[in-house]
Amino acid sequence: MMGIAAEWFYQPAGSDWERADYWVGEDLGTRTAFSTRVAFRAPFDPSVLCRTIASGLFCNPDHFSRYLPSTDIHLNGEISSHAYYLLIEGGTNRTSGIRVTGLGSPNREKAERIFYRGFTAYLTPAATFLDARRATVQAARDLYGAGSTEVAQTELAWTAVGVVER
Repeated sequence: MMGIAAEWFYQPAGSDWERADYWVGEDLGTRTAFSTRVAFRAPFDPSVLCRTIASGLFCNPDHFSRYLPSTDIHLNGEISSHAYYLLIEGGTNRTSGIRVTGLGSPNREKAERIFYRGFTAYLTPAATFLDARRATVQAARDLYGAGSTEVAQTELAWTAVGVVER
């Protein structure tokens, strides 16, 4: 998420080399007329990046119901990255079908502030996805007020990706 924020800060928007977008790692390849770009993550739709592993086809999870038990912290990271994307741009989570309006591209910095503050001020090394939801919702309250659109959209983005209060 912070890599995406840095990309949008330093690069103009677009879908070409060294343009700000919601692909992660796509600019690390060789630039030739014949090369294809391969990304590591796709927060706009995590399921577009699938790969074959020993047990079959694996796609990055876009929803907590698809959480994969693992010690690899990056394996399920798309769940929170997708919530971040939905908070900014809006959209519908493919698994839940929940539509998020989002804050809109012109308000990207608000989402950046919410996630940065939530993750740096409130999370501990043993944090769970629910802790991340609570942290970012609290950060949105801190920054924009309890009844704000920012709080409502942060809550809805996490709900869309299946991280809900029980």
